[in-house]
Parts: sequence; structure tokens; C-alpha cells
Amino acid sequence: MRAPSQISNNFIEAVKSCFSQKVNIQGTMNYPFDKLQKKARSMRGLYFSVKQTNISSKHFFGPKVESDKEASKAINNNKATYLMLKIDILKKSRTIGFSKKVTLVLYNVSLKDSYLQITSDVLHAIKLW
Repeated sequence: MRAPSQISNNFIEAVKSCFSQKVNIQGTMNYPFDKLQKKARSMRGLYFSVKQTNISSKHFFGPKVESDKEASKAINNNKATYLMLKIDILKKSRTIGFSKKVTLVLYNVSLKDSYLQITSDVLHAIKLW
């Protein structure tokens, strides 16, 4: 879900109030991109910043993005701004996007799933890594 900052901030407040026993969000969150990339079953997408004439970012998508030399260099040089990963959350494989602006994107979530519960599970899991 793409949303303006106010909606995202309200969502984080809802997560904190509904799942305070599981998630303790204090101040600005920073996803540990280095740890996320190492724990992922596979990387599905990557956005990273570049300093080229008329180009400010590049995007790579595919089943093994991390195997590309340019993508790998961007990750190692802390240039990644968004990672789309396939990771296990509570023994269930999920495709999740993490941005440096602290956006969390859940892919392939069914209507019967609780977005708040999945978000709580994700935040809890990455804190444990």
C-alpha cells in the first residue's frame, strides 16, 4: 500500500496501540538492510540511488537480484533505498518490501489476513535478527 506520511504515521500508531506487547516502536525506525539481505531466502527487487547525468535511481527486479554485480555493489555501498525480499515470517514465506523511508509493503496478502497482525509479526521478526 502506498500512502502519504500522515496515513503511514497513523498506521504505525495503530500497530503500536493494538500490538504494544509485541511491538515497541520508539522514534524513527531504521530497517537493518544488511541483516535483512542476509536473512532473505531471495531478493526480488532493489531500488538504489546513483549519481549519473539525468538518472537518480536504478531498479532491478527478478528472482535473484543480489547476484547482479551492480546490484550487489549498491547493497554493499549502502546505496539501497528499497529491498523486496522473500523471507520467512512465523514459518510462512512472505514477499515484503522495505524502504529506507520506513515503508513496509506486503505482497500477495489475502483479504482474510490481518495487515496489522502481519505487520506486527514482520517487525517482531526483524527485531530478533
